[in-house]
Order: sequence, then C-alpha cells, then structure tokens
Amino acid sequence: MSINMAKKIDQKQQAVDRSVEKFRPFWAELDNDAAQLAANITEAVEWVGGRKAAAEVMQVNATSIDNYRAGRTQPKSLEYMRLLAARAKDVAGAFDAEKLGLVKQLEASRTSVAKALAAKPAGERVSIPRYAVQASAGDGAATIAEDIADYMIVSRSWLSSIAPAGARLGIVEGRGDSMADTIQDGDLLIVSFDVTREDINAGGVFVFTYEGDVFLKRLALDLNDGSVEVISDNPAYRTQTISREMADEKMHVHAKVLRAIAPLRQHLQR
Repeated sequence: MSINMAKKIDQKQQAVDRSVEKFRPFWAELDNDAAQLAANITEAVEWVGGRKAAAEVMQVNATSIDNYRAGRTQPKSLEYMRLLAARAKDVAGAFDAEKLGLVKQLEASRTSVAKALAAKPAGERVSIPRYAVQASAGDGAATIAEDIADYMIVSRSWLSSIAPAGARLGIVEGRGDSMADTIQDGDLLIVSFDVTREDINAGGVFVFTYEGDVFLKRLALDLNDGSVEVISDNPAYRTQTISREMADEKMHVHAKVLRAIAPLRQHLQR
C-alpha cells in the first residue's frame, strides 16, 4: 500500500471516528439492532464521501441521512443496499488488500440488516410515514403534497399514549414562528388524519388549507355563529376570524397535531 493511499485511508477513518462520536449520543436509547444499524450507516456515509454524497447514492434528501445516522428513522432496504454497495466500491478501490475482509463484513451486514429493518412483533414497533409537507405556522405555505419522504419508527406502547389504536397517522414539518413556544420552526409533528367535527369543536392545533395555502394554527370554533378563530400561540401574531360561510367554502382541515418533536438539525448545530 502506497504512502498516499495509507494517508487517504487514515483521513477517512478520522472522519468516520468524528462522525461516530457526533452521533453516538443519539443511539443511547435505541435497541441493539437499531443502534448497530445507525452506527453502520454513520460509518458508511463518511466512506462514500459524506452527507451530500451519501444522499445522492441512497437517492434521498440530506435530512434523511441525518435521521438515519441518529437512528430517528431507518432507511428502506434498497436505500441501505445502495449505500453498502457504494462503500464497498470505494474502499475496495482504496486498498485491494483489505477487499476480501470488507466484502465479508458487508455481507454480514446485509444479512443482519433485515433483522433491524423488519417489523418487530406486534405490540413493539410501528412505522409512521413522514410526508413531504411543510405546514406553515406563519403566513401559509403554497402547497400540500402526499409524497412520503421516509419513516419514523416508534414503540407501539408510546404511540398508544397519544393516539387511539388504528388511527391514520403521519409526520409533517412545521415552519414559521407563529406557534412558538408550542411549536418551533422545523419541529416534526405527529398528526392524525382522522379529524372529526367533534375534534374541531373541542379545539386544538390543526393542519389546514385556506384559500389554497397550508397553515398550522390553533383553531377554536364559535358554537354561536359557526365562525372559526385562527389562533397563533405566539402573542406577536393576531388572532384571525373566518366566517362560517368562508370556512365552509374555502377551508379544509387535514389533520390534528398530537405531538411536536424537536428537529434533529437543532441538536446537530450545537
């Protein structure tokens, strides 16, 4: 092995070590399989050239790479296999002498990842889809989409504490500061799409569209005239009122917010 090649390998290993130390705190509460998967991904991301390169290889966005490395969500099997293949190619090209050992390691990872990615027995684990939607806690986002960006894995027992069994759930991202401090800019929101008239009557924080824009606001229904108060928890924003006629014609409530989760990127910036 040449001196230059050895230096290149050493530099990559140093990058791997730094990344592992950065993400290790997020793995403390994961089970062994999930923690090992997150560690494998963290190492592989550095070997293929970093966050941006890994996102291109796996054909996902960069935020998903952060979520995978932290163990907050887990990749689809095909995405993970793309990453492993890219890592094997990169390392084999760097030092053929260690190619055989690496291939054996990756093959072992391929067989074990099925265990980490497969659903655990009923009652232990649930996948919640995260949609490519940004709900605006401000002046309104322009569009709402239904594309699934990735998934969040949670325990069924934890989920049952915030949502009834069988509820249609999803995760969307909140944008803006009008709902601070209840919801911060960039928070991931677990929402229920099973919104009833009773839910709206009882009030709460909802994702809704009005005149084509997507909003994230607290709603309060006036039972006397049927108007809807659109409330921002941030006192810097004024409460607005939508008449019953306008609400019936131009307002559609999509989901109720059950829980806000602090975004991963805020932790990474510390």
